[in-house]
Amino acid sequence: MRTSALLSLIVVLTFAPPAVGQDWVEYINREDGFRVDFPGQPSLQQTSWASEYGYSLPAHVYSASRGRERYSITVVDYRGVEAQGVARANACPAGAEPCRGGQAGSVIGPGYWKQDVRGAVMYATFKLLQRDAKLTHLMWNWTDLVDGNLVQLTNTADRSRTFAAIHMHDNRLYILEGTVPEGYPEPGLFQQSMGFVDREGNGIRYQALYTAYTGLGESPMPNRAGGGRGAGGGPAGAAAAPPAAALPAGQPAQAAPPAPPEGPRTVVTYLEVAPASDKEAAALLVKYRDATRRDGGNTGADVFQQNGRPGHFVVVEQWRDDASWKAHRGLPHTTQFHEKLTPLRVGPYDERWHSGIAGGSGAPAAAGSVLVVTHIDVTGQGAPKVREMLRALSDTSRKESGNLRFDALQGVRQNHFTVVEGWRDERAREAHVSTGHAKTFREGLYGFAVDGAPYDERLYRLLAP
Repeated sequence: MRTSALLSLIVVLTFAPPAVGQDWVEYINREDGFRVDFPGQPSLQQTSWASEYGYSLPAHVYSASRGRERYSITVVDYRGVEAQGVARANACPAGAEPCRGGQAGSVIGPGYWKQDVRGAVMYATFKLLQRDAKLTHLMWNWTDLVDGNLVQLTNTADRSRTFAAIHMHDNRLYILEGTVPEGYPEPGLFQQSMGFVDREGNGIRYQALYTAYTGLGESPMPNRAGGGRGAGGGPAGAAAAPPAAALPAGQPAQAAPPAPPEGPRTVVTYLEVAPASDKEAAALLVKYRDATRRDGGNTGADVFQQNGRPGHFVVVEQWRDDASWKAHRGLPHTTQFHEKLTPLRVGPYDERWHSGIAGGSGAPAAAGSVLVVTHIDVTGQGAPKVREMLRALSDTSRKESGNLRFDALQGVRQNHFTVVEGWRDERAREAHVSTGHAKTFREGLYGFAVDGAPYDERLYRLLAP
């Protein structure tokens, strides 16, 4: 097994340099079957990838940068590996089993090509782990029900942070990487923005799990549930990027259609600190909240601390538009906050931006009030219906006598929702849970829930207002 660093590739052709300092755009590539948000138009690099079993496979690297931040997605095409495996097996000397593999139709495949496909995600993960970096998190995950791995690294040379996601879809390997300097907000939003699209540019989301075995035809192809995070969830009639091969030398990859129109945004951030650091972190968060409230374009900022788990916090920020939020992220007080918070954290600074469905704060929260943050994940087909259900729930719940706020939010993943509730006290919250409209919502939600996905409801208290 080779242990060279990830992307130790033979470069064949390089196009324009990465875009720097531009606004984020939604980029859709029908030829390579993905969509992702980049900070400006990405450049394209045509290259090759040496697989675990030594096959040379065509690959495309799409990349962009913003200042010292670097973002890329590598797409490796494994669809030709079968032919290479057969050719290798046919050329093997008699009895040379290590290069022959199995017969046609076998589990292994001639030249071990099937093994290569099944292990592609694991091999790419292994190569990431060979870097001069400290592994801080490794987990199995899925994107639009396509399984894969998530990797988080702290790079030894400069303490920068790398978030990577690795997936196999339609016998193509996808390696998404975002790297930011020490103290910067981690690139979780970039990671979350990735999705898959079909040849027409429509977003793909499945109703059941898609794995490498699916691409090999060894498990049934799951039904599609809706638009996922691809073009199907974007503006009507949006055009996707042309095939990578059609790009002339010296031209950057084409940007996808512009992002949705500017409007109010709510950013919900989850973070965890070491148990011994909860008080220090709380003080930093309160100072950050107060400074944020004074930033141009900010319409609200609060910090919640989870009941019974004092090292767990949620930051809820409300912004007039995307531009205000992006400007805030580059301010000195924001950078200083992250520099001080980073040594205390034991997990990512998990920012998730949303557009509002319904809500609005009523009376301010005070001592004894109960805050509730709920994450909901539904099928792509169910997202429009759940959006309307949440609008009705919010409108009705805000009329309850003990309610302080009830904000229904829709994430950048159109099938992901967040609900932020505020109640005068625990008695008011319990009364709400027992109402007919709350019961009707939960019962109605059951038909749209993704198998195994959470209805994740957690209780918090407000840090000093």
